[in-house]
Amino acid sequence: MSKIEQNTDITLIIPIFNADVPLLKNAIESVANQIVKPDVTLFVVSEKSDDHKSLKDLLKGEERFTWVIQAHAGDTSFQSQMNLGVKMCNTKWFSYLEQDDEISTIWFKNVIEYRKAHEDVGIFLPLILDVSDSVETPEGPTSDVLGMSNEAVWAAEFSAEMGILDNDSLLKYQNFNFDGMVMMKEVYEDFGGLKTNIKLTFMYEFLLRMTAKAVKIMIIPKLGYKHVNLREGGLFSNLKTEMLPDEARWWLATAKREYYHTNDRELAYEKIN
Repeated sequence: MSKIEQNTDITLIIPIFNADVPLLKNAIESVANQIVKPDVTLFVVSEKSDDHKSLKDLLKGEERFTWVIQAHAGDTSFQSQMNLGVKMCNTKWFSYLEQDDEISTIWFKNVIEYRKAHEDVGIFLPLILDVSDSVETPEGPTSDVLGMSNEAVWAAEFSAEMGILDNDSLLKYQNFNFDGMVMMKEVYEDFGGLKTNIKLTFMYEFLLRMTAKAVKIMIIPKLGYKHVNLREGGLFSNLKTEMLPDEARWWLATAKREYYHTNDRELAYEKIN
């Protein structure tokens, strides 16, 4: 473990599962290059997986930021890893980074500035640059820009308050992502965390539930996050590959139905027409 004194009151959680080592190395570099670093970066990884050894090798001698590895032997789903990570936080706020993504060097610096000016906000989201999975070329690995996520909340007349993501907007338009979010730990735990029994749309259900509980969500209008969209072998790529279109639509409808319920509960699988 490396120890560097910080004062952001933020723990950064990085769940590790089926890691792409070069991309994970890039994610780690993006943490090390932050202008203002989180107090601690918490890697959550199965102690029985090859990822555990790969992560320890990557972090060996790393002293540019404070980090801890939280090994576990239980459920390796993303939701369970996130819930465990938040439980282990000793800070008021937490953030998270997907293992194959990168955070802009200014992200945490901007969050702290906005946090001081907007004390009523419970979740801060970045603008996200979506890119394709990298492809090897003679000149080296390259990827295509696919678009932007979260920027629509700044469009005129999109939501009731410019820059604020509200429940009505979410119900009409689903292209929002909480990658890189900085959120109060207390709010996350009070309203149930991530539901482990919702597949594919669990992020959407979470945002719906937070806005329904009157949690104020602000999107900071500066690029804060680079997201590798549908990486082969990644979480959502596998889910979408395995699911039929009707099943994906069912999970979307389920998220809209289930967000009223704070705690996780068994879902009754209805017939998919």
